[in-house]
Amino acid sequence: MPPKMDIWSSDAEQLLIDLVKARAILWDIIYRNYRRNDLKEIQWEEISKKMGLLYSSK
Repeated sequence: MPPKMDIWSSDAEQLLIDLVKARAILWDIIYRNYRRNDLKEIQWEEISKKMGLLYSSK
């Protein structure tokens, strides 16, 4: 098995973790809108913009 490649810097990785943690809709099954995929798409778009990445659900 080839060695793992580091795609993310540790700062970018921590930013992603922090951005997802701040959005319970993405990970908390008890959250009232957890099943609303349309709202999750909006959150992923916001996260990608903050990280300087392009995101498309299509």
